[in-house]
Amino acid sequence: MQAIFLDMNRTLIHFKGDPAERARQLLAKRGVFLPHEKVDEALKQARTTHDPELAMLVTDDDEREFYRRFARTFLNVGGAPSRDGLLDAVADDLYDYDDLYEVYQEVPEVLARLRAVKDLVLGVVSNWEPSLGRLCRHHGLDRYFDFILASSAAGVPKPAPEIFKKALALAKVPAGSTIHVGDNYRDDVQGARRAGIKPVWLIRDVNADIPPEAERFNGPIIHDLRDLLELIVPLTD
Repeated sequence: MQAIFLDMNRTLIHFKGDPAERARQLLAKRGVFLPHEKVDEALKQARTTHDPELAMLVTDDDEREFYRRFARTFLNVGGAPSRDGLLDAVADDLYDYDDLYEVYQEVPEVLARLRAVKDLVLGVVSNWEPSLGRLCRHHGLDRYFDFILASSAAGVPKPAPEIFKKALALAKVPAGSTIHVGDNYRDDVQGARRAGIKPVWLIRDVNADIPPEAERFNGPIIHDLRDLLELIVPLTD
């Protein structure tokens, strides 16, 4: 085994708490008080409207403009009062999202042990905006990786094989000597397989529903990244 690629969200990090409550607190900080139900509705509408645009973001300026559009829809649907500077303030709050995520408890230990394996290349391969590198630096994850590849930089999201091929080029390793770890069956498991990479499916919730198309999956399934060490370390000894 020469390389390990890891997904980001729900693999290395996760969103803290309830998104609607977080958004309600964000508004309250700006002096706008809306009920949780209204904020939840506005947040869902903004995501439905704007999330398809995420795949088109390339630069930091693109991302900032995305959050401005997102904030405008969010405030309009929520019925927030018109107030000078509110749109820009909420857009900035949405863009500065780093503290809304936290690293899973076992991740630093696992990454440190993998980093200690001689000649093993580690990379992040994630469907994410241009700010992925900033997020990794904020949480101290960048020190463990040889590269961090967001779909925004690759020009295509998982499960397209092109993003995995871009990662292989950065790692300078063959697909057959690479493992990709992620939680999403379509994006991570099927995507990696189509690129010739061995997938390891991370299912953190043992009670989670399994997609019908995944019922015959016969590859490795883990429930904690510490389980990955049992799969990987013997292969690299």
